Amino acid sequence: TAEHTVGLMLALSRNYKKAIKDLGLYRDEYTGHTLNGKILGIIGYGRVGRQVAEIAKALGMPFCAVDKSNTDEPLFSLIRNSDIISVHIPLRGNEGFFGRWLFTLMKPTAYFINTSRSGIVEPGALLWALKNKAIAGAAVDFIDDPELREYEKTHDNLILTPHLGGNTFEDREKTLNFIKAKVDAYLKNNS
Repeated sequence: TAEHTVGLMLALSRNYKKAIKDLGLYRDEYTGHTLNGKILGIIGYGRVGRQVAEIAKALGMPFCAVDKSNTDEPLFSLIRNSDIISVHIPLRGNEGFFGRWLFTLMKPTAYFINTSRSGIVEPGALLWALKNKAIAGAAVDFIDDPELREYEKTHDNLILTPHLGGNTFEDREKTLNFIKAKVDAYLKNNS
């Protein structure tokens, strides 16, 4: 998930979607931005948030991180000052957490990345932010919002992926080994 998150940051900042779709002859049409020097704001500094931070450091991105708190000034400061916001909080207890009012705090040049769950964003808030240019773009690892899917077809500032964050051969093997170890431990302790 961390690698996918950074891949989405690169794709947005480098205009990959437009360049791949158009395959124009003049690269100046697709001029983008480097990640080096851009401030990354991480909401949710657990396992995935920390992994994203490690990769971001290697790319020369300063970062700040907070755990979810919708009344805390550090959260508002992070949102106001970040060039990219990446969300890594669980859905349970955080439904609709990232609402329209938080998008209004973001820089209009900032990108929003959500590789967590769609329900963390208030319904309609991301589409509102994109249409009203409250943010420059977004990438989300889910495609369950029909309005976002329609917007994405005609706009290059939104990238949707079908929950690919942990969808690698290596991650699947790790998950199987983790489940096997849990089952083995349960059987050992209950036999």
